[in-house]
Amino acid sequence: ATDPGRDTLGKPNYEDSSDVKESAFPGGMIQWQQYLQHHLRYPDRAMSREIQGIVRMIFQVDEEGNVVEPMVSKSVEYSLDREAFRIIVNSGKWEPASVNGRRVVSYKTQPLTFKLEVSK
Repeated sequence: ATDPGRDTLGKPNYEDSSDVKESAFPGGMIQWQQYLQHHLRYPDRAMSREIQGIVRMIFQVDEEGNVVEPMVSKSVEYSLDREAFRIIVNSGKWEPASVNGRRVVSYKTQPLTFKLEVSK
């Protein structure tokens, strides 16, 4: 028998669910931006070479809010990729996703922008 909450491949099926809450960083986007401002460090290697770009990370947030299996899905440069990985791994517990009040695993894509300030 198949699980009614899952599609034929076993992935969660949210289409029939009326109460879906996506996983989120605690406090939402404002807190996420503050976390990045306080913790994101532009690597010296990338800074000295004037390397900029957007590293895209993918990861799961499990039923308890833990970050699981973080991976770089769009690389820019080794030191930027490593910093993006560090930021996600150290981001702490997230608010887990839920479907009809039941916590579920969710999949996240998080872009991290590395942009050098232009000094005048």
